[in-house]
Amino acid sequence: MSPKALAVLLAVAGALGGCGNPDVERGDALARQHRWTEAVEVYERALDRYPYEYDAAWGIARIYCHEVHLADKCLAWTDRLLAAYPRRRAYRRAAAQGWRDRAAEARTTGDAAAAGAAEQRAAELER
Repeated sequence: MSPKALAVLLAVAGALGGCGNPDVERGDALARQHRWTEAVEVYERALDRYPYEYDAAWGIARIYCHEVHLADKCLAWTDRLLAAYPRRRAYRRAAAQGWRDRAAEARTTGDAAAAGAAEQRAAELER
């Protein structure tokens, strides 16, 4: 099998969740233990080896969007995922959470316009 064909096969398997990547499995285990920093490091290692390992990217996005609520990182990772799968509901909900977190940050600084715009973006993603 050519290297290009193998890369395509691994990308498809990763997108379907069928590759059994040990780094992703380890990242998932760490995330279940709420060891967020370690989980992100392991997922990033998986992405270094397999750049189209969407399960690893999704693991990172879940942590930033739903667990530690770091809006900028959440949105960066969900942008990457939505570029490949724009209709995937879980990715859209995670991005919406990032926008809601950004809205909350804007409200704490008194920026009502930015908060409103961020809430509107969250609502668009949840449709």
